[in-house]
Amino acid sequence: MRFKLAAALAIPAFLAGCETIPEDDAAWTSPAQGLLLAEDRCSSCHAVRQTGVSPNEDATEFAEIADLGMSEEALAAWLTDSHNFPADMGFALSDREARALAAHITHLRGGE
Repeated sequence: MRFKLAAALAIPAFLAGCETIPEDDAAWTSPAQGLLLAEDRCSSCHAVRQTGVSPNEDATEFAEIADLGMSEEALAAWLTDSHNFPADMGFALSDREARALAAHITHLRGGE
């Protein structure tokens, strides 16, 4: 009983320290949110900023992807539907995450 009470009291305190995700879809899919997501989920393989070399030599730098000229919508669709390559990579994104990454990547276009 004491454990349940302690856990119940600890959860709100723990959650108060967590970074909250904006509820506004436009804010969540901004280039800034995309960069946070890229640094967390992509940077072990890809260079996710305007400059840098990808840690994995087989992973294209995000700035190079940006300069291909894909629209944000097309890039988000590709990230959602086609990025699980090789299949054993097991990488998946929600639609919202794909839009955030696409916003970040297209923001890098032309050295922005």
